[in-house]
Amino acid sequence: MGEEIGTLETETAELSTTLGAVKKTFDDPVLSAIVTDNKFLYNHWKEVKRSMGACEETLKGLEKLFENIASADSGLLKKVEKQIKLFVKNGEMTLCNRRIKAYRTTLKFSLNLIGMYVSLP
Repeated sequence: MGEEIGTLETETAELSTTLGAVKKTFDDPVLSAIVTDNKFLYNHWKEVKRSMGACEETLKGLEKLFENIASADSGLLKKVEKQIKLFVKNGEMTLCNRRIKAYRTTLKFSLNLIGMYVSLP
């Protein structure tokens, strides 16, 4: 289970970085003006932004789960306590993992859609 958590933490960190880059794009006044002038792009990016906000909330929840698991008391029972916390939180982590995969798929689809739109004559 430790390897699964490590993988999930890595995926979470990578997605957080991507979200930061997307947020910078939304905040750029030049790009914002271009998007605002095009109804298709405006509506599309509005939905992407909404989805990324939901993703950010999922990542914050997952971060709290990791912090809770890592907060096991020191001593002989630390490892046992951590294993129990992992077992109890496994369902929540699985749900977060599914959400993260869905957000990544949405982001990929969005980029492909915009790429097709931009390449149209």
